[in-house]
Amino acid sequence: MNYLEAYMQRMISYMDFRPETFIRPDMPVCHITKGYFAYKNLNMCFVNDMVARMAEALYQGYLPVVEVPGGEGLPNLWSAFFKQPAEFLGVDIDSVNWEHIYEVEPVWGPGYKANLIPRELVCATNLYRGLVHLNDTAAAYIDNEAESILGNKQVLGILVRGTDLGR
Repeated sequence: MNYLEAYMQRMISYMDFRPETFIRPDMPVCHITKGYFAYKNLNMCFVNDMVARMAEALYQGYLPVVEVPGGEGLPNLWSAFFKQPAEFLGVDIDSVNWEHIYEVEPVWGPGYKANLIPRELVCATNLYRGLVHLNDTAAAYIDNEAESILGNKQVLGILVRGTDLGR
């Protein structure tokens, strides 16, 4: 199968992406231990990379488990902020098939061009809704920060530019 055929198959699959439809009790694990770069901190490139790898793993019939180390001794950059797919899909991680561990290279993943191409925006939106779930610690931190900054004020939106943040 050539790249264009594989790309179109992913687009069709991701147009109505629901990760629970891929889950089987006998799924082997796809242990994701690295990305395209050696990420030290959480950033959108890392999240896009992991979402693409998780989606590809599910598409190929594997349960993705993300364990990518971060900087400064952070053992798992993904789990520091997000839930593992097994957590929100109700899969007992101890009961999955760890005998055969696979790695995948994504055919397609959400990127900056997804904002410009309608079908890619739909796919990226579906993948993020299906695969990116804040863990309890990160969700509580965000809720506390929002409460301390905004209080009871009604807010339409907040503009944050990367160049406005201190280093």
